[in-house]
Amino acid sequence: MKGCDKALQARVIAELSQGSVHWEHVAGVEKDIDVKVKALKRKAKDVKTKELKIAEERADSLIREWEGEEVTGEWCVLVDMDMFFAAVEMRENPTLRDKPMVVGSPSMVSTANYAARQYGVRSAMPGFIARELVSRQGGTLIFIKPNMAKYKAASKQLTASLRSHSPDSLYHRSIDEAYMNITSLVTARMEASNEPPRQAAEAVVSSIRAAVFSDLGLTASAGIAPNMALAKLAADVNKPNGQFCTPTERAAIREWLSDQPVRRIHGVGHVTERLLKEGLGVHTMGDVFRQRGLLLATMGVGKKTPQAILKGALGMGPTHYSEKPARSTGAERTFNTGLVKQESQVKALHAVTREAFKTLESRTPERLTLRIKTSLLEMSTRSVVIPKAMRQRPFTLEDAIAIAEGVFLKEPTDEVRLLGVRFDLA
Repeated sequence: MKGCDKALQARVIAELSQGSVHWEHVAGVEKDIDVKVKALKRKAKDVKTKELKIAEERADSLIREWEGEEVTGEWCVLVDMDMFFAAVEMRENPTLRDKPMVVGSPSMVSTANYAARQYGVRSAMPGFIARELVSRQGGTLIFIKPNMAKYKAASKQLTASLRSHSPDSLYHRSIDEAYMNITSLVTARMEASNEPPRQAAEAVVSSIRAAVFSDLGLTASAGIAPNMALAKLAADVNKPNGQFCTPTERAAIREWLSDQPVRRIHGVGHVTERLLKEGLGVHTMGDVFRQRGLLLATMGVGKKTPQAILKGALGMGPTHYSEKPARSTGAERTFNTGLVKQESQVKALHAVTREAFKTLESRTPERLTLRIKTSLLEMSTRSVVIPKAMRQRPFTLEDAIAIAEGVFLKEPTDEVRLLGVRFDLA
């Protein structure tokens, strides 16, 4: 099979979702976005020439300011593990390698291997839809129950492997990817081999990826660039098990980015994508720059969101990420079958609270927050400050359970699909 049948994918999703509570919820969300799109269109139409000119001048001023702050001559890398959860499972059971397999459940797919992706299966897809997609194309989808302890152990192996190269900085933003600044490694290689900078950078990253495979038995893709934001974009170019180096000169970077879709800008999700495309006619990163005045005039000259979109479209970003002490910790659990009875809900809440309490490691929290997903797949949070009396003595598991249960029972929930408990630290 060479690739996914997009028409079949859309048809199966529609057949199995239409008429469901979730489908109706999504339809309602899309209607809300339609209203926002129409309002933005009207706003764009009403922008006067003078307002547009002022906004464009402000955009150009911001760009000059950002360019003045830009750090040049650095080499940054994003190491992104390929289908991480699925790869860990296939490492343990090689017979799964060529079979469509997902880590997840009939309720939700966490990670799909590349064999499953050829059938149109993707992460965050309901598992029952994924199973039907594969079945209609003559295959059988295999479900593997997630094992977070196993994946965290593999992530620690990854960190140790990457640290062994002594990068200038190393920062995990998620369990399966790590940002590195390798400027000193590239400089050392250039001095030793007399290679030009780009060639030296690519050689350094090739050796890092080879070491990851040797240490973990897992493949990694990588993006190489002058900053971390560009490295993130570059990491997807030659996935899986490949690497890509972006241009390094400012003009060449913007040319490379010009045709990239706006959805690839960090922070641009489905809602913002629709607003940009349908409301302002902005489809690519090049469009963002060309319409920079309209972007700021309609979305707010002094607002952070349009400025972040513009900065992202220009390929600007930091050259270092620093590890920061955790400001919160916790645990959560998803239930394949929704919990309806309050007794079952409370029992599950106690179990999740116990898991979250272990992550405190004797620290005293300032606040407890519950995350609850209902049968409508709507996520809500409920938060409470830990009483001062509890914070002035050792915080116990009994304290945590009592607070969590008190917060939960204040607002009864018909059906629970996910429960999370998070502690905010001082």
